[in-house]
Amino acid sequence: INILETYREMARLVTDYIDSITIKSAEQQVKLHISENVYAAGTYDYLRVDPYTKGYIVGDWKTTSSKTAPKKVSYAYKLQAMIYAAILKAEGKNVVGYEITY
Repeated sequence: INILETYREMARLVTDYIDSITIKSAEQQVKLHISENVYAAGTYDYLRVDPYTKGYIVGDWKTTSSKTAPKKVSYAYKLQAMIYAAILKAEGKNVVGYEITY
């Protein structure tokens, strides 16, 4: 297959996917009571609908002083996104994943 012959179809598929993304909320504070005087809380950047599963994806944007994104996402950032997902699941939302974007 000549890769140049597939560009138009690849562009259509990417455009269709981007058009299918629906942001449900942005910059929302969430909180979960865990035990007496103990809470998990924070503010996620966005909550979008996954076009394939129709469940929610919790998103968090990160900045860096580097000209290129890090090769690896830190464990702390992953944990933060997972906590947001757990709080939203406890609220009854069908969270199917998270994403961290630099």
